[in-house]
Amino acid sequence: MVSAPSAGRRVNGGPDLDAPAGTPEPGIQGPSDEGRHEFPTLSELRQSVAQLEQDLRRERPSDPLSGRIIHASLFLPFRMQPMAEVEYVRRREEQAAASNTVAELARLARARRAVREAQQAEQRAQAEQRSLQQQQMAQGGGSGNAGAPRKSSFWGSRRPSGISGMRSQFLDSSDLEAKLWENQERSRRVAGRRAWMMTEVVDDTSEASEEDRFTPTSSRRGSAWRARSSVSSNVGPDLTWVPGFGGGVSDAPSPMSPAEEVAKPEPPRWFLQLLREHSALNSGIHSLAYTHRQTFIGQPQEVVFAVQSQGDQRTDCSQTTPAERAEIEEVLAALEDRATWTFHDNSLQLAPGAQDDNGSKFGIRHVPVWLDYQTARGHYDGYCKTTLWPLFHYLLWRDDATDRGVWDEYSWEAYVAANQAYADRVAAEYQPGDMVWVHDYHLLLVPHMLRKKVPEAHIGLFMHSSFPSSEFFRCLPQRREVLEGMLGADLACFQNRPYSRHFVSCCVRICGFEVLGNSIESFNGRVTNISYNPIGIDVARVSRDCTAPGVAPKMAQLRELYAGKRLVVGCDKLDVVRGVVQKLQAFAYLLANYPQWRERVVLVQITVPALNSSPKLERQVSELVNQINGDFGSLSFTPVQHYHQFIDPDEYYALLSVADLFLVTSVRDGMNSTSMEYVLCQGFHGHGPMVISEFTGTAGRLPAAIQINPWDNGGVSAAIDRALTMGSAERDRRHALCHTQVVSQTSQTWALALVQQMLERLRHRHSAHSTPTLDVRRLVERFSVTRKRGIFLDYDGTLTPIVNDPATAVPSQRLLDALRTLTEDERNAVYIISGRDEKFLTKHFSHLPALGLSAEHGSYFREHGSGHAWQSLSHELDMSWKPDVLEVFQYYTDLTIGSNIEEKKSSIVWHYRNSDPFFGPFQAKDCQAHLENIVTQNNLPVEVVVGKKNVEVRPLAVNKGAIMGRILYANPEVEFVYCVGDDKTDEDMFRMLAMLPCSAEDPRHEETCLPPPPGMDSALANAPPRRLRLRRSDIFTSTVGPSSKKTVATWHLGNVDDVVNSLAEMAAADQRTTAQA
Repeated sequence: MVSAPSAGRRVNGGPDLDAPAGTPEPGIQGPSDEGRHEFPTLSELRQSVAQLEQDLRRERPSDPLSGRIIHASLFLPFRMQPMAEVEYVRRREEQAAASNTVAELARLARARRAVREAQQAEQRAQAEQRSLQQQQMAQGGGSGNAGAPRKSSFWGSRRPSGISGMRSQFLDSSDLEAKLWENQERSRRVAGRRAWMMTEVVDDTSEASEEDRFTPTSSRRGSAWRARSSVSSNVGPDLTWVPGFGGGVSDAPSPMSPAEEVAKPEPPRWFLQLLREHSALNSGIHSLAYTHRQTFIGQPQEVVFAVQSQGDQRTDCSQTTPAERAEIEEVLAALEDRATWTFHDNSLQLAPGAQDDNGSKFGIRHVPVWLDYQTARGHYDGYCKTTLWPLFHYLLWRDDATDRGVWDEYSWEAYVAANQAYADRVAAEYQPGDMVWVHDYHLLLVPHMLRKKVPEAHIGLFMHSSFPSSEFFRCLPQRREVLEGMLGADLACFQNRPYSRHFVSCCVRICGFEVLGNSIESFNGRVTNISYNPIGIDVARVSRDCTAPGVAPKMAQLRELYAGKRLVVGCDKLDVVRGVVQKLQAFAYLLANYPQWRERVVLVQITVPALNSSPKLERQVSELVNQINGDFGSLSFTPVQHYHQFIDPDEYYALLSVADLFLVTSVRDGMNSTSMEYVLCQGFHGHGPMVISEFTGTAGRLPAAIQINPWDNGGVSAAIDRALTMGSAERDRRHALCHTQVVSQTSQTWALALVQQMLERLRHRHSAHSTPTLDVRRLVERFSVTRKRGIFLDYDGTLTPIVNDPATAVPSQRLLDALRTLTEDERNAVYIISGRDEKFLTKHFSHLPALGLSAEHGSYFREHGSGHAWQSLSHELDMSWKPDVLEVFQYYTDLTIGSNIEEKKSSIVWHYRNSDPFFGPFQAKDCQAHLENIVTQNNLPVEVVVGKKNVEVRPLAVNKGAIMGRILYANPEVEFVYCVGDDKTDEDMFRMLAMLPCSAEDPRHEETCLPPPPGMDSALANAPPRRLRLRRSDIFTSTVGPSSKKTVATWHLGNVDDVVNSLAEMAAADQRTTAQA
C-alpha cells in the first residue's frame, strides 16, 4: 500500500496574488527585480535594443522589423489654433505693446523735459548773477579803462558800420553761446520727434545714450521708412557712381541692389502648442526619436477656433468641418519632418528654451482620431471616468442614480465604438514589422480589436493607472470583455509588480485562463507576457525648471515668511484618491498628540482643482482646515495654509525646494510624479525626507522614503515626527538612495525599456517552434484529390470551447452537419479521439453511426462505419495500481475545496477546475510530484499526465498516439490525414504522425511500412508490418492556438470556429465531388 502525503505537511497555504507586495508564489513566477536599486543607463539600453534588433533580423530575415513604433493614446499632446487666429492675437498684442511703449516714451519725454527746464532755470539764474556782477563792476570802476569789460571780437573795430546801429544793451549783456546751444537743441529735438513719428514703434523703453540723444530712431529697429530716408532726395537718379558720370570715386552711397527673392516655406494653416499634461509620456516618446520613427495616434484634445478674429463660437473638436480636418491632418502628418517643428510654439520643445539634447534625428508623425460628440463624451466622461477610473482606484460607483443601468449601457457602447475607431486608425497606419504600444485604460479593447485586423502585429499595452485586485475588478459588468481585450497584446506592462499580479489574478479567477510562469494563455491558445516597468519623470526638464532664475527669489520669500518654522508640504489634485482628507486628519492628530510641534510646524497644502470637481470634498477639506486652525492656531500662527488653485511653476518648485518634509497620503495612485520632483529639487538644497503612502505606484521605487498607511492617523503622525527629528546623516543617506532611483529610471529610460521588453518577447516567441496558419485552401485541395482520407479530431477545446462545467460543452449544429456529410462518404474515416468517457460520446454522437469514436484517450474504441460496437482495448492491462492512486487523489481532494475525482474504467482523473484559481494549480503540482515519486519507486506501468485543470493517471499503452497508430494500421490505404487537437494529450497524435517514416515524395521510392501497435491487442502482436500509401505532404497536423504555441504540429488554427469552418469547407467540397460524379 502506498501512503498518502503526511498530514503535517503544509499544503493549504496557497498563494495570494492579490497581496500588495511579496515574493513570487508557487505556481506563478513574477519579475524578480521588484526591489532593484540599479537600472541600465540610456546608452546601455540603446545598445541592448540595437543588439536585439540585430539578432531578430538575423534570426528572421523573412519577417524583419520596420524600426517604426506606433503609439495609441487618448489625446494628442497639442493645443491647435488656426494660424489666422494666432496672427490676429499676435497683432493685438503688438498693438498693446506699442501703446505701452508710447506711454513709456511719453513718460520719459516728460521726465527729460523736467530735467531740461530745471537746467534752463539754473542757467538763467547764473546769467542773472553774472549780469549783476558786471553792473557792480561797471559802477565801481571810475573813468579809467582798467576795470572795463573786454569786448568780444564780434564787436571789434572791423565790424561793419551797418551793424553798429543794431547793437543794444540786451545783446551786450546776454550769453550768446548759451542761446545758440538752446536753439540747436530745440531744432534737433523737433527733428527727432518728427523722425520718430514716421518710424515703426517697437518695445524699446531704454533711455537714449549720450551719443544718440538726438536720434531716437537709432535705438529702434530699422524700418522701411529709414531705408528710404537714407537715399538722396535730389530729383532724378543719382548717377555719380557710374563710370563716365562725375569725377573719380564718388562719396555718395551706392544704390542698393535689389534683394534676391528667397523662397520661404509657407507656414502651416494650424498652429500647434505642446501641452504640459502627460509630460512623462511625451518626453519618453520624444526620446525614442533618437532611434526610431514613430507615429502618435490620438484624439485632438484642445482645438481653439477663430473666436477673436472671426467670431467663431464653436467649442469642441467634433465640430470641425471636413476641410478643417484635412488641414489638421496635413499639419500633423508633416511633423514627421522635424524641420516643420520650427513653425510652431517653441519648436514643440518640452520646455521653454529647451534644446534638443537627445540628438533626435526623426520627427514624429501624428494622426488624429475623429469621434462625434456623443461617442467622445460617452467614452471619456462616461465609461472611462465614471466606471473604469473609480474601479481601478477601489471606488464603487454611486448607486443613487435611478438610470444607472441605462447610462452604463450607453457608455459601454460608446467605449466600444471609440476603441474600434482607434483600432481602425492604427490598422490603417500599420506596416509589417511595426511595433504598436497602446497606452492606459481608455483603450483596453484596442489590442484585441487590432489583433483581429492584423493577426501578426506586435502589440504592447502599458497601464499608466493602478489595477485593482480580482475581488474588486469582478464587480465590473463587462469584466470578461475588458480582460480579453487586454490579452490581445503580446506584452501587458504595468507600473509595478503588485498591479501586474492583480491582473494575473483577474485573468485566472474570473476567466479561468492558464498561467505559465510570467505568461497567461487564453482559451484560444494565445500567450500574453505580463511584466512591469515603472515610468519616471523628465529629469533634465525638472532640473532645469527647479533652478530657473525665478525660483530663487520665491525661495527667499518663503524662507522669510516661515522663518523659525518646519515646513511640511503637500501638493495633490483634489479628488478622493489623493488622500487630502487623510493627510489633514493625520496632521491634526500630530498637533494633538505631539504638542512640542505646536507653533513650530506648518503644513502648506496645495490642492489643484480636478477635472470633475466634487463640492462635497471641497467643503470637507475646508472644514478640516478651519477646524485645525481654530484648535491649534493663534493670532500670530496658522498651522495649515491651504491653497486651492493652480500655482506658478516657479512657486511650485520653490515650495518643493524649501520644504523640510514632503507628505504623500494617496489612498490609491498609479504614479505620483510630484514625489519624484521633490527628490530632484531637494538634491540642490536640504535633502529633506519624504513620507509616502504604500498604496502609490511610486512607493516601490522609493524604498528609502518612510512608507505609511494613510488610513492610520497614528502611524502617519509618528512618521512625520520621525522625519522632522531625523539626523542629517540619515537624511542624506535616504535622499541619496531616492535620488539614485529617480535619476536612473527616467521617462526616457522607461520608453526605451518598453521597446527592449517587446523585442525580448518577440525574440522568445520566434525562437520557439512558430507554426504558420493552416492553409485551408490547400487542405481542401488535397482532400478533394485523394481517394481515402483520415480525419482525427479532439473534442474539448477543438470542436467545442473549454468551459467550467464539462457537461455543458455540447457540439454545435453546424459541426454536426459537417460531420454528417463527411461520415456519409465511404472514402472518409472520421474519428473523434477524446478523453471523455464512452457514455458522453454516445449521448451526443450516437445519431452518426458511421462516426468513429475513441473514449478515455483510446481505452475504449468504436470503429468507423455502421454496425460497430464499443470495444475495450485495456482489458488485458494490469490495473492493480488504481487503489493506490485513488488514495492519493482522495487526500488532495480533501485539502482542495472545489476539486473532485473522476474514476474511469482505465484511468483516474483529479479535476481542480472549480477550486481556487491559484491554490488548485499549486496543489496539482504537488500532487503530480508525489505521484511521479510513487510511480518511480514502485515501477508502476502508468504515466502521470497533467492536462487542462486536471491530473490524470493512465496505463502507459493508453494514449491518443497509440490509438492513432491502430487506426492507420487497420486502414493502410489512407492517403490523406487531417489531425486537430489543442491539449498536451493531443501531442501524442502529432508526435506519432511526425515520426512516421513516410518522407519519400517520389512514388518510385519504397513504400513505408507500419508495424503493429504494441501492447494493445494480443491478436495483433505477431502481425506483419503493413505498407502505407501516406505521404508527408498530405499530412495536416494542426494545433488550436497562436503560432507561438509550443507544439509538434505543423500548422495552427486560431480557435474552435476555425476548426469547424475547415470541416464545413471539406464537407462542401465532398458534396461538390459527389454531385459531379
